[in-house]
Amino acid sequence: MVVKAVLTLVSAAVAGVVAVAQWRRRATTGTAPLALVMAAAAFWAVAEVAAANAPWPLARDLASPALLPAGSLVSAGVLWYALHLSGHESFLTRRTALALAAEPVLVVLASATNGLHQLVVVDGPSGQRPAVLFWVHTAWCYGLIVAAVVLLVRTAARSVPGHRRVLVLVLASLAPPLLGNVASLVFEAQGLDLTGALFLVTACLWLWVERSRHRLRRTPISTQQVLRTLPDAVVVIDDDGVVVSVNEAALALLDRTPSDVVGAPWARIARDVLPSEVASTTRTVTMLDDGRHLDVRITPMYAPNGSVAGSVVVARDVTELERMRAELADQVLRDPLTGLHNRRHLDAVLARIDAGGASERSVVAAVVDLDHFKQVNDRYGHEVGDQVPVAFAGQLRRLFRSAVTG
Repeated sequence: MVVKAVLTLVSAAVAGVVAVAQWRRRATTGTAPLALVMAAAAFWAVAEVAAANAPWPLARDLASPALLPAGSLVSAGVLWYALHLSGHESFLTRRTALALAAEPVLVVLASATNGLHQLVVVDGPSGQRPAVLFWVHTAWCYGLIVAAVVLLVRTAARSVPGHRRVLVLVLASLAPPLLGNVASLVFEAQGLDLTGALFLVTACLWLWVERSRHRLRRTPISTQQVLRTLPDAVVVIDDDGVVVSVNEAALALLDRTPSDVVGAPWARIARDVLPSEVASTTRTVTMLDDGRHLDVRITPMYAPNGSVAGSVVVARDVTELERMRAELADQVLRDPLTGLHNRRHLDAVLARIDAGGASERSVVAAVVDLDHFKQVNDRYGHEVGDQVPVAFAGQLRRLFRSAVTG
């Protein structure tokens, strides 16, 4: 027992130092939840040793209530790290963080006043036994860890092999502390509970994973960094039609926050912002209410077994391109000097009239020639000669409707 206590205290001290160093450095976004797990697990281990071995009754009385909030913080850190690895860190909003932080505070208050209500532990002839709030707290902690495991399993199932191996290692490293805690609860093991110390081992493995530069886990992070720099709006949808990732350009286009978009059905998001046909077609150029044109493409993603794993929506602002395309199309149908429609436009109009069949509207064709135009060119030069058809075109525009002359 003494050897276990000494080893636990030493590991807790080392973990505490590492946790402080990681929190101060925070080289990656994953080191913050790891620092929380290591600090909480170190606190848990110290409290466990103090509760079981402290020579002073007051120290034991203070250490026992500290075990419960330590477990809450470890579980919250595990969920936070799972959100980081699965790319769902945007779910950890300020409201969610406050909810996660409220439970340890309530547990401390309940433990401090347990003598009044005995809802945390009950004094019995054979010692203290867990009461209803203890089991509620236990269910809360295991609920957070189960949510983390589900996130990691779903992410691993859809990841590339290298990233999947990292996630499997993260999942496997959760087994020792969970099995140790279950054993202490089921068999009511007497003596030192090593759950906190085992979570320290888990956190060290995760820290190694996080800081390793040779892991393919870096690939999705690099991909996210690339997506953030793209001017195109990118939305990733899972096989259930739910948005799982968006970049900044997509948020600006949709005029939404990450919490509004991530986790919401894509069909609803598209219906609120984009024309209805965009939600189902693979590619379309559509115009928004503000006059912008978007080239929207929906590309399916496939899992290694060939099944559809989701899709990627890429929307590009092609307003300027559409304007230039319209200008070029109009220029093809007009004479560059006078701006009047040319023979190609006339052929298209006659083809439409012919395709329309008989019509009650009459069609009039006028052939106009400029007399002595060659003499103007020969006498005054082509620069002056060019002004003649331009002036004549202006007269035609004033005399005839724009629908006829363009």
